[in-house]
Amino acid sequence: MLGTDAEPAQALNLADRLSALVAEDADAVLGALLLDAAAPYAEVQPLMVGVLCELVARRLEVDAASRRRLLAAVLSCNLGMWHEQAALARPGPLSPALVTVVRGHPARSHALLQDCGVDDPLWLELVLQHHERPDGSGYPQGLTGPAIHPLARLLSLADIYCAMVLPRGL
Repeated sequence: MLGTDAEPAQALNLADRLSALVAEDADAVLGALLLDAAAPYAEVQPLMVGVLCELVARRLEVDAASRRRLLAAVLSCNLGMWHEQAALARPGPLSPALVTVVRGHPARSHALLQDCGVDDPLWLELVLQHHERPDGSGYPQGLTGPAIHPLARLLSLADIYCAMVLPRGL
């Protein structure tokens, strides 16, 4: 969602705007994202993940400051593969080179965010852990169970769901 030239304030501003839209009418936001066939997957996917994370986090009574940082993580977690987004937004298996990019993007996104001045520990942790799996099969660290932050697990589940329901280019 955010390009590699984004600043932390832009991510937080967008997180605030997305949270406000969800509070105003979550169904309309979800509908607009699902029904806009012309919007590129790489732009719709993080917004959809953000809406789902915001809805669930509100239901779980996560405090507003943590939800804001979660949304900032959602909107910036794919920075490490920004230039490859078009190649990834298609059906079918990935080339070995793209698999390497995908598996490395959480750590690369984490590093890029630090380079941009993000120093929020939760935001950075969520970005780094957003592809970890409770059974240890995730990446980049192969964390298991309670070693994965619960909000990173929420981000991961929303990301997986959106990958299944959102159409990709052919």
